[in-house]
Amino acid sequence: MPECNGCLEKERMALLQIKAFFVSNGTSDYVLHKLDSWVDDRSANCCGWDLVKYNPLTGHVSDLSLGKLHNFSADGYLFLNGSLFLPFEDLRGLDLSLNWFHGFVEDEHQWRALDDILEFRRGLCEMKNLEKLNLSSNGFSGNFSKCLGYLSNLRVLDLKHKFLNDSIYLQGLCKMKNLEKLDLSHNNFGDNLP
Repeated sequence: MPECNGCLEKERMALLQIKAFFVSNGTSDYVLHKLDSWVDDRSANCCGWDLVKYNPLTGHVSDLSLGKLHNFSADGYLFLNGSLFLPFEDLRGLDLSLNWFHGFVEDEHQWRALDDILEFRRGLCEMKNLEKLNLSSNGFSGNFSKCLGYLSNLRVLDLKHKFLNDSIYLQGLCKMKNLEKLDLSHNNFGDNLP
């Protein structure tokens, strides 16, 4: 298997933007330690960075494990900029669990919740190769069900502890023909699932 001689520059820069996002939002020393290997140095090989897996055949980042990078008890809710993930064209797995995201931002300059599906689609919903997505222990507001329907290759979806209480949020799941594993535990749907 070929070794990675360095990840693609646009993906390296995107990883640094993700780090800056978490750092600018009150990330604890514990989390900063998890991102210590993410350095702004052109000679740094981001294929070896913690929380990042790459595909040695394509040189693209294939998995990001960004779970538990935000301390809710210290910093409160966080709003996600979905466009941070646009450069990762070959991303197969994404873990955003336990970050207490409460919604999405319009762009990196306007930190406010959006009730519009377009911002979610702008980043995460355009990931056609995504196979595993973990959004557990987050509280996204707004209707993201249409977005889920765009993730046509998704095989594993974790939405446990997501504070969902209305099945309207899950209507996009019905379009997911490749879904093999779905975790909706610890939500409040009642008897009305699609």
